[in-house]
Amino acid sequence: MKRKKFLIITDAWKPQVSGVITVLEKLISWIKKLWNEVIVINPTMFTTMPLPTYKEIELAVFPNAKIKKIISEEKPDYIHIATEWTLWIAWIMVCKQLWYKYTTAYHTKLPEYVNLRTKIPVKWWDKAMKYFHKKSSRVLVSTYTMKKELEEKWFKNLRVYPLWVDTKKFKHKQKICLNLPKPVFCYMWRVAIEKSIEDFLKLDLPWSKLIIWDGPQREELEKKYPEANFVWYKKWQELVNLLSASDVFVFPSKTDTFGLVILEAMACWLPVAAYNVLWPKDIITNWYDWYTWEDLQKCALECLKIEKNNPLKTANNYSWDNMVKRFIAYQVINKKKKCKKSLIHKLLNLS
Repeated sequence: MKRKKFLIITDAWKPQVSGVITVLEKLISWIKKLWNEVIVINPTMFTTMPLPTYKEIELAVFPNAKIKKIISEEKPDYIHIATEWTLWIAWIMVCKQLWYKYTTAYHTKLPEYVNLRTKIPVKWWDKAMKYFHKKSSRVLVSTYTMKKELEEKWFKNLRVYPLWVDTKKFKHKQKICLNLPKPVFCYMWRVAIEKSIEDFLKLDLPWSKLIIWDGPQREELEKKYPEANFVWYKKWQELVNLLSASDVFVFPSKTDTFGLVILEAMACWLPVAAYNVLWPKDIITNWYDWYTWEDLQKCALECLKIEKNNPLKTANNYSWDNMVKRFIAYQVINKKKKCKKSLIHKLLNLS
């Protein structure tokens, strides 16, 4: 059987650390196991510049010509655009010349994130997002709530594609002890304004707060909240140990579309406290494995009463293999679109 070629275009890539990159890495490894070849176009292949206000993110500069060359040479069967920055914009421009079909993903509420950092109105960015996704054969979103929200904004060709957790790696460890007063309330995600981490740090909890990760606000918040315990981003076993030694996972974001870290925390038996925003209702059952409310402090305290096994049962519903099969099923075979010739092309018999 002929091997299929998958081309994935992403602005989010190593050495960055994010849920999107974690998902992409696992996705690529599974696609390869299914006898497919994967080509990843990412910022490390181009000249880059740091994203203003967020130096950890590198953006590709003038990538159009190289992208066109790679696609022309590789002739991929499937193309998926995973993120929405400069490589995505470049692909849209290249696509107008090459007429390839492709799918896209709506992982992040980019209009809201940009608004928090630049005050550019959300509705302006919504229009831009709608424009760039409109030629996509299928737009993959992580929850039914997100699908409904985008449908109300007149997005088309939406398909639900939930994220997943590797429950073999994220597995609760017994008898892990931290040198911190119990209970321990844990936050694991980027230390950045769009994650509303200060809402967690401001909580009047008489016990320990543990922050795992790094980000543009880390230095500022570490000085502002000296009672909180900041540790650098940890991988696999170190991370699992910290989660296993915690008691409640606090997720203060109001803008995330899914939050892979939630499933990773649940796999380590942590109940999750969060705001009562729409998308979590697609994943969890209030009072069973999660507690949501407008009062984040009340949520965190109520989570101490939740049975520890319940979050694990929820995480087990999000297995890697099922989600990879769904991702592949949503891809569109990449036969070139027929270019609609203008009247002048027809009159001049131009190809």
